Amino acid sequence: MKTILLKKTLLILGLVVSVSSLGQIDYTFDSGDEGFAVAGAGGPSLAASGGLLIVTTGTGDNTQLRKNANDVGDPTTLTTILIDMKNNSNSDRFVLQTVSGGVTSIATIAISTGDTDEQTYRIDIPAGSTTWVGAFQLRLRFTEAGGADLDGGTIEINRIQIVDPATLSTEEFLADDFSIYPNPVSDFVNVKLLKDAKVSIFNINGKLVKSHESFIGENRIDVSNLSAGVYLMELSSEGKSMTSKIILK
Repeated sequence: MKTILLKKTLLILGLVVSVSSLGQIDYTFDSGDEGFAVAGAGGPSLAASGGLLIVTTGTGDNTQLRKNANDVGDPTTLTTILIDMKNNSNSDRFVLQTVSGGVTSIATIAISTGDTDEQTYRIDIPAGSTTWVGAFQLRLRFTEAGGADLDGGTIEINRIQIVDPATLSTEEFLADDFSIYPNPVSDFVNVKLLKDAKVSIFNINGKLVKSHESFIGENRIDVSNLSAGVYLMELSSEGKSMTSKIILK
């Protein structure tokens, strides 16, 4: 799993990782569905559980995840969406739409199916998009490329961020050199780093529960003594840091 974070600030209420100084919009689903709902043929449903938004696709030709009155702030800078999810359905296309007086498809990307690990996807808003402005209904639409019906499988969404892409070049210093698996975690979490870094794990109250001062290569961290729940794993190196949410079963 790869999770990109621009800058870490721990907020105890809801355990939200926020980057207000960068204008980042961050949905982590630690305290509920964040106002999202589902629509589409074949009876899709959703539930927020253990820091995940679990979308069960319908058996029609698409399932949509919707959020009303979404305001991205400055539409000229917040033009990249990052979504961390594990797809257990046959949907292999992800369509970004906005609704403000009409439906507009902004971008479409391919996604993997039958995931065993969480994946991170990036969707960039095309320059000059007139619908990516003000308050609108945000739609994240899952389809099958050949037009077939979905299979009623689940899509586990860990996080959705709307960010300024200009910040990614300086803050994703570990994004290509860092992976953790599995997630959710049972007794051990595997961490692979290609750069030397300090690894810290915080619980929902912001308390440091585990720490490794110098960490490089592939290692296993024993988390069997920690209670089930949502934790933050912070990696710090060269004066920069990034944080990934992990879920203990």
